[in-house]
Amino acid sequence: MENVLEVYHVDAVHPETFRTVTAGTWICAEHGPHSTGTIGLTTETRRWWDGVAKRLKLTPLTEFTDYDHAIIFPNLAIGLTAGLMASVQTYEPLYAPDGAVLPGRCHLRYRLSLAKAQPGASAAARQGVEGHLADFNRRLLAEDQSVAEAAWAGSQQADRPALLGHNEGRIRAFHTAWLGEMGR
Repeated sequence: MENVLEVYHVDAVHPETFRTVTAGTWICAEHGPHSTGTIGLTTETRRWWDGVAKRLKLTPLTEFTDYDHAIIFPNLAIGLTAGLMASVQTYEPLYAPDGAVLPGRCHLRYRLSLAKAQPGASAAARQGVEGHLADFNRRLLAEDQSVAEAAWAGSQQADRPALLGHNEGRIRAFHTAWLGEMGR
């Protein structure tokens, strides 16, 4: 969860993928245990999405024109791109045979969905776009997985909790809510 709660890893972990389609600076906010983050899209990315919308006759969510990301506590992440694609992810704990939670392990479930198409849209073109977006998303997730696993391994060597910095407000809000749920 922490990986999707902080945004500063994007430049280092995704310089040839996610960072190539975004522009500007993240705007993040905490809403109790939930949080949001928004970043603009590059001119080229906006042009690509405009072309996709026109070709596939998609009806966008007009209030979401950038990349908008929301965390619904405790384990739901929703990303909206140009109001035309949604990525819905849940992070679920893995359990040992005895029912104990396996620390540092989770199962990610995700689904990508394009906006609703108007009648007469090309099914073949939609299939091609969906395949491209699925490949891109798999690449992002693989990049995140390697970094998240390394961060987890490193955190196990610390003898005290990490100090959270200015750019980690969403992580702090999550930890506060989690500790509250655990009665701490």
